[in-house]
Formats: sequence, C-alpha cells, structure tokens
Amino acid sequence: MTSSTARGAAAPTLGPAFWVAAAVTLVSAFVSLGYSVAGVIADGASDEYALYAASRSVALAAAAIAVLTARSTRVLLVVGGAMTIVQAFDGLIGLTIDDTVKTVGPFAAAVVTAVALGFAAREARRPGARR
Repeated sequence: MTSSTARGAAAPTLGPAFWVAAAVTLVSAFVSLGYSVAGVIADGASDEYALYAASRSVALAAAAIAVLTARSTRVLLVVGGAMTIVQAFDGLIGLTIDDTVKTVGPFAAAVVTAVALGFAAREARRPGARR
C-alpha cells in the first residue's frame, strides 16, 4: 500500500466513460479485423492488399486488448484515436467506391468512437481519476 492509501485515501479509479470507450474501441477493432479476414478469405492469400489490411487489423485488435490490460486512459486515447483515424479513412474509401454502407458505417463508427474518447478524456481529468 502507498502512504496515501494507508491513510484512507481512495485509490485512483476508472469510471464508466473509460469502459464504454474501451468497449467501443475493442468492438471497432474486431469489426475491422473481421472485414479484413473476410477479404483475405474471399480474395485468397495472393492478394497482397488484403494481407496488408489484415496485418494492420490484427495489430489494432491486439492494441485494443492491451487497453484493457493497461487500464490507462492515455493508452485508450492513443489506440482509440488510431481506430478513429482508420474508420475515417475507411469511410473515405467507401465514398471513393460509391458504396453507401461502406461510407456511413465507418463514418458513424468514427464519430461514436471520438465522442466516447472525449467523454473518457473528460472523466480522466476529474479529481481521483486514474490516468
């Protein structure tokens, strides 16, 4: 125990906004992973672009899991921020190929992730919050 804990001070905690943002980030990473694996299966391992997308998605899914292990708002903001950028670019790709579902879905996910991260960042600034 630290001296502050020994004197009765509460240990820093993670609030509900952290867990919601972590869940949104995790779901987003695994949806991305699912789509990239489906691309590899559909196009075969000979499609180098599908393989690159899958490797990126595996790394982001692993990072999203690491957020839960680290229990750190700072780590969440970095990984969630990366997922938000990926989703926004996926939405731009959807626009480029003129596919409404592949445009609206990623853009909506980017907005939801960004909002959840904003609440988590705000929550982390409160007194006694774990960062």
